[in-house]
Amino acid sequence: MWAVNDLNRLLRDAADAEAYREPVSNLLQASGLSPALIKRAVTVLINAGQNGLALRLALARWLDRPEVLNSLGAELKKYKEDLEPASFLVTGFSTLNIFSDDFSKACAVHGVNAQIQTTDYGQAIQSLLNTADSSYNGVLIVLDRDGLLPVDWRHSGGDIEQLILERVTQLAEAIHSFSDKTGIPILVNTLPRPVSPSFGVIDNTAPGGEGRIVNRVNSILYDLAESLANVLLVDSDMALADIPASARIDDKLFYYGRIPFSNQASRLLASAFSSTFVSLKTGPAKVLALDLDNTMWGGIYGEDGVANLQCDEEFPGNVFRAFQQECLRLKNQGMLLVVLSKNNPDAISVFDEHQGMILKKKDFVAHRINWDLKAQNIRELAEELNLGLQSFIFLDDSSHERSAMRAMCPEVIVPELPDDPSHWVRFLRGLRETWVLRMTDEDRRRSEMYIADRQRKDLKKVSRSIEEYLLSLHQSLTLIRVDDNCLKRIAQLHLRTNQFNLTTERLDAAAISKMRQQDDKFVMLAGRVVDKFGDHGIVITGIAEVDGDVATIRTFLMSCRVIGRNVEDAFLCALIDELVGRGVKRIMGIFRPTSKNQQVAEFYPKHGFSSEKALEDGKCWELGIDNGSAKPVCPAGIEILKEWDDGNSTCKVQVSH
Repeated sequence: MWAVNDLNRLLRDAADAEAYREPVSNLLQASGLSPALIKRAVTVLINAGQNGLALRLALARWLDRPEVLNSLGAELKKYKEDLEPASFLVTGFSTLNIFSDDFSKACAVHGVNAQIQTTDYGQAIQSLLNTADSSYNGVLIVLDRDGLLPVDWRHSGGDIEQLILERVTQLAEAIHSFSDKTGIPILVNTLPRPVSPSFGVIDNTAPGGEGRIVNRVNSILYDLAESLANVLLVDSDMALADIPASARIDDKLFYYGRIPFSNQASRLLASAFSSTFVSLKTGPAKVLALDLDNTMWGGIYGEDGVANLQCDEEFPGNVFRAFQQECLRLKNQGMLLVVLSKNNPDAISVFDEHQGMILKKKDFVAHRINWDLKAQNIRELAEELNLGLQSFIFLDDSSHERSAMRAMCPEVIVPELPDDPSHWVRFLRGLRETWVLRMTDEDRRRSEMYIADRQRKDLKKVSRSIEEYLLSLHQSLTLIRVDDNCLKRIAQLHLRTNQFNLTTERLDAAAISKMRQQDDKFVMLAGRVVDKFGDHGIVITGIAEVDGDVATIRTFLMSCRVIGRNVEDAFLCALIDELVGRGVKRIMGIFRPTSKNQQVAEFYPKHGFSSEKALEDGKCWELGIDNGSAKPVCPAGIEILKEWDDGNSTCKVQVSH
């Protein structure tokens, strides 16, 4: 209620948009608000001319308070016109008009204006086989048990099961065919657990039992998603976990119009689809910023001392111990852990001194423990880790600190932790910003790589020159031809890299895989960097399109963690050598400017490319190999290796120093 009072006060004072941000942010996270209260807040914002914030609030509360957004149809339509457009094909085996409308709203929550084409009732297989349009940003296949699995009980249970599996196999083949033709992302949901069994207690084992059939259908979908990089599964049971099974289907809606889900279930499932699509483009958050007192442990370090802090096998210490275990899980899935605490600076020692702690000091890549504003500290951490604030999730038991962070650093993700810490584990498991879509070796080793990077920075401080520092690192760059083993990582780099990225062409795994099938047209290289402190993993990649004796470097990008170490220079030399070996005589290098990649604006002319040509969205430079132009010189201090599979074994050949 206090947030609405803040809005009323601001309205009287004719505040600007920035002043409204904090109370709106608090309303976005508050629980238990009635539709009337939210509608009142929305009205306050609209009367103040803050239509954008009003729609943001209504959209954010759409899942639990849909009636507020439903009353803003005209405002929503206008609001969506300014959002990033994305086109979708929605298909399935039942009537999906309500779902499509819900998906459009769910996309608007994430800042996407979804332009949707919905196929006719029951046309999933036909539409996939007959459509070769690759202009869609994504295809949604919405499955429901009754639409996909019609049953004729004149058949035996075994025959029913066989007929259903044949139908699902046809669907899987259609998905595979569509994937080969278009390469665009395909999102399909698993079948939810049946509401009522057809064989009672033996439903999961009896041939023809609904539980058994759903398990087998989902198993086919799991295998499909594992084999096709552009197919992503939306777990229906997870999406609908907060409502009972009996509320997932509205029998009257189904019999009236073959509408597969209840209104509430439709909204939840649509939200899960939209979150998955957005995550495909942005990836999960990268950093978990954690408070200490009453967050990592029970008690206050400065008052209670190490021995009296609660983190052990007994309640309530076991609650904090379980929460630390979840933080460790996220670290092992690629998330960086940092400490952000108003505390005595030596509080970090608790992790190694208290025997009940799951986490240790070495598990954190950085920390800020002082009495400064946490917003100031998190900006310093972002700069230290060379990451944007939108990469951070901030967890703190204090509602005051959460509110302050939302107000001063609106880019940071600040979830509203439940008041009871015993709910934190389940809360963290359900936090979609932490969910990974694909796992790579680099993800699993990210924390140790950042810690090693801190050691490199310490070495740089004591080196007398940058040349001495780079030589002392003993770097090696191993070149890799892009294959299935590194496909996920190459796609990840293309989708997430912003700073050292010359064209920012967002290629996903499906698009890259399709290029790989045209070996005569594309040269695709990646590079793994190792130095004396450790293995950075695959951090650089480039794709060149070859047309006769001319090649155009379509993408050239590198992880920010190795910027300024001449890796890019060595890799460009290697890519040029590879192209020359293919008979290329002219190489075109493209730069497309963005708000984040200005540091590479002169990359090509710096390396001998000339004849600048203006493009509609950037610039193009040319390197003529056959006209006396000098190829770039490989930098000293980097050992360059080539790695490839000759059919029998992996070979490594030293090229230069």
